[in-house]
Amino acid sequence: MITCGTQVVSGAPIYGGGGVPSTRTIAGLPLSSDIATGDLNAALELTLTGQVTLAAWTAGTATGGASVAQGSSPSRLSFAVPASAAGAQSVTRTDLLPGAAQWDVAVRVQVLTGDGSAQTRVRLVAGASASDCVTLEIDTNGSAISYRVASSSPTDISTTTGPTSGQRSGGQLWLRIRGSDAGYRTLWGVGSAGALPTSWTVAQSRSSDAASAVTWGTHCQVLVGTLDTSVSSGLTVDVLDVQAARSL
Repeated sequence: MITCGTQVVSGAPIYGGGGVPSTRTIAGLPLSSDIATGDLNAALELTLTGQVTLAAWTAGTATGGASVAQGSSPSRLSFAVPASAAGAQSVTRTDLLPGAAQWDVAVRVQVLTGDGSAQTRVRLVAGASASDCVTLEIDTNGSAISYRVASSSPTDISTTTGPTSGQRSGGQLWLRIRGSDAGYRTLWGVGSAGALPTSWTVAQSRSSDAASAVTWGTHCQVLVGTLDTSVSSGLTVDVLDVQAARSL
């Protein structure tokens, strides 16, 4: 019997100096031993993979005749901008990022037509909102462009060497943004057989209050577009995989 003030709790005695009963679980994992962070993340579905069902995204207003459609075999988001047109199409979700202190989002893309032009963009955006966010753009002449958007104004724009033509068209190119309470990083890398890369190229890394301020939220967007009418072949890009996660 245990007395706590006026409350009395009775029952079988507890032996062994405390601990957790071996039959207890959390998210299906036993509490009789330590649980690895990765196992807990997976059990709680804190890592989302394969998010390429168009119905789960909200398509933006297309310009210049651009479009996005559901592809199959494998499932994918298929973006297209017509030949010799300036246009863009985007898709947005607000249920991928956790709105927490630290998160990661990555997309695997493949450029099918229109490669080799500085007037094309494949863009990954993540952060607080469309007005306050982090952007990583890959243009198909080999540049990686990173910046943050604060109160709808792009700032701190940097351009670095991006992936090669073979990497852009090979189907294994990943674009990634990592947000935290300290700031953010934009990265790209090339994986194998659909898996995430084992090494990444950092396009931009920022640590400041201003950088952190644009990361706290759940906004996530993918955009494909052309800046002018010079892309005579048009631009088609497939998004083959989307992964998002938070860290405990």
